[in-house]
Amino acid sequence: TRQHDQQFDRNGFQRDSNSFTPRVGTTFEATRMLTGEISVGYLKRHYDDPTLPDVKGVVFDSSLAWTPTGLTTVTLTGTSRGDEVVLAGVSGALRRDVTLQVDHAFRRWLIGTLRLGYGIDDYVGSDRLDKRMSLGSVITYKINRDLWLKGEYRYDQLRSNTANVNYNASVYLVGLKLQR
Repeated sequence: TRQHDQQFDRNGFQRDSNSFTPRVGTTFEATRMLTGEISVGYLKRHYDDPTLPDVKGVVFDSSLAWTPTGLTTVTLTGTSRGDEVVLAGVSGALRRDVTLQVDHAFRRWLIGTLRLGYGIDDYVGSDRLDKRMSLGSVITYKINRDLWLKGEYRYDQLRSNTANVNYNASVYLVGLKLQR
């Protein structure tokens, strides 16, 4: 259940809604080097506003990890979800993503990551369809077991069948992680 502070949004729509998403799933270990998990279900979100169509569809989450060596892991993930949007006449978006990630430990304290992602956003109540792509690299330096320094570069691209929405972005991130 989602309840908003205001009954109507800025476009005059009632965005309060109820959702039900039953899922089934399992984990598996094909070999010690190949493991995974998968779940599948059906999402249905109904809005209080009778003009907003229900967001509904098959949803899934999956992950397949291959560890060819003790230093390298290749992970393929797929996810889907329903997200809220604030576009007039659009109730939500069904988002589907696929990511391929390779992690390699150059040393116990120095880990490199390459990540390639692709996603599709289908806006319910509109013919808008967005296609997203990202390519990134991460370097993680473990100063000690509690303190990590992380640097990331990511190139993001969005292409839409709607005018004036497309973009290209270069994202640079630097972070310090303290965990106990």
